[in-house]
Amino acid sequence: MNKKKILIIGWIILILVSIFVPSVKAEDEIANNVMTKVINNDVYEMNEDIEKTDEQINGNVYLCANTISLSNLYIDGDVFICANNLKIDELVQIDGNMYICASNVKLDGKIFKGLYAVVKDISFGENFVVEYDTNICAEHISVDGTFNRNLNAFVEKFDIKENTYIAGNLNYASEMEANINENADINQINFKKHIEEKETILDVIVRYVVNFMRYFILVMILFIIIMKLSPRFLEKSNMMLNISSFGIGILALILIPILAIGLLFIRFTVMISIILAIALVLILLLANAITVITLAACIANKTKKLKLPIIVVLITILSWIVLKIPFIGGILSFIMMATGLGLVIKYQFIKRK
Repeated sequence: MNKKKILIIGWIILILVSIFVPSVKAEDEIANNVMTKVINNDVYEMNEDIEKTDEQINGNVYLCANTISLSNLYIDGDVFICANNLKIDELVQIDGNMYICASNVKLDGKIFKGLYAVVKDISFGENFVVEYDTNICAEHISVDGTFNRNLNAFVEKFDIKENTYIAGNLNYASEMEANINENADINQINFKKHIEEKETILDVIVRYVVNFMRYFILVMILFIIIMKLSPRFLEKSNMMLNISSFGIGILALILIPILAIGLLFIRFTVMISIILAIALVLILLLANAITVITLAACIANKTKKLKLPIIVVLITILSWIVLKIPFIGGILSFIMMATGLGLVIKYQFIKRK
C-alpha cells in the first residue's frame, strides 16, 4: 500500500475521531442575513442536484448529490457532504466540523471547527475562514483564505495565493514544492517531499508468489477439512455442480442481505440477523475454493487416471492463473463465488434427502 492510500485512510480515521472534538460556539458571529426558514432537526438529503439557501439549521447536515450549492446558511452542527461538484459561498457559516468527499470544490464562508476533505480539486476563496485544523488529501489545492490553526495536506499540486493567512503551520507532503505567493502570511512551512514508491520486478514476483500461496493453502486446508468432516459433499459433486448452483448463489446474494436487514429491526431476531450476516461473509470468503474443490471432485468421479488430491492441485493452479487475467478474471471470480455459495445451500437440501 503506497503512502497516498495510507493518508487517505488516515483522513477517514480522523473524520471518525474528530466527531468527538469539543465545539466552539458561534452565536455571536451569526451573519445578519435574514433566514427565511429555521429547521430544528438534522437534515438528510440525497438527489441529483441540491441547492440550499436562506436557512438556519439547528442540527447536523448530511448531503449526497452530483452537484451541491450552499448559500446564505447558518448550520449549528456538523456537515457531511458527498458530491461531484460542491460550491459554498461566503454567506455560509458552519458552527461545527465539515467533512467533504468530492471531486471539484469551491469554498468560501466560515467554519467554526475543523475541515476534513478527500477531494480531487479544491479552491478556497479569500472570504474563507476556518477556526480549527484543516486536513486535506487532494490532487490540486488552491488557497486564498484564512486558516486560524494548522493546514495539513497531502497534495500533488499546491497553489497558495497572496491573501492567504495561516496562523499555525502549513504541513504538506507532495512530489513538488508549493507555488507560494510572496505576500502570503504563513507562520511556518513544513514540506516533506513525497516520492511515489515503484515496484521492482522482484517486488512483483514476490507479491504474486505470496498471493498464490495464500490461495493454494486456503484450497488445500478446506479440501482436507471437507474430506475429513463431509466426504459426502465430494461424492455428491456431480449432482450439485451445474448452472442451478450459480442461479441459487445469485438469488442468495440478493435475498440473504435483505433478510438479515429485516431481522435486524425485530427485537428478538437481532442475534439471528448478525449470525446470518457473518455466515454469509464466511461462505463468500471460501466460495472460490469450494467451487474449485467441487469441480475437481466432478472430474475425479469421471476419470480414474488421476487421484482427487492431484486434480485439486491442478485445478487450483489453473484457476489462479485465469483469475489473474484482467476483466476475464473478475468475471470468473464472481461466477465462482456465486456458484460456491449456491453449492453450500444446495448441499444442505441434498444432505437431508
